[in-house]
Amino acid sequence: MSQYGDGDCCSVSDHSVRTARKIHHCQACGEDVRPGDKYARVFYVFDGDAHTVKRCERCEAIFAHLSARMRSEGEMEEYCDERLACGHEYK
Repeated sequence: MSQYGDGDCCSVSDHSVRTARKIHHCQACGEDVRPGDKYARVFYVFDGDAHTVKRCERCEAIFAHLSARMRSEGEMEEYCDERLACGHEYK
């Protein structure tokens, strides 16, 4: 698990699950999201910079599990990296 930035919150954040109408690229695992597949789209503004991250269904499930686990373990000052680029293995 990793710390997101320096622990500060985003000034704007939007998370939605969509159905792909064209091919997208999962920014967590690198695989393609094909038309008809569900994917998560996250838009946020952090430190004045806008970012958009797209995750396939599998990576979205991993992200949700890690985020829930971090909250349950009381790690409120840490956040799971949106791209799952925390350097840890997931089993």
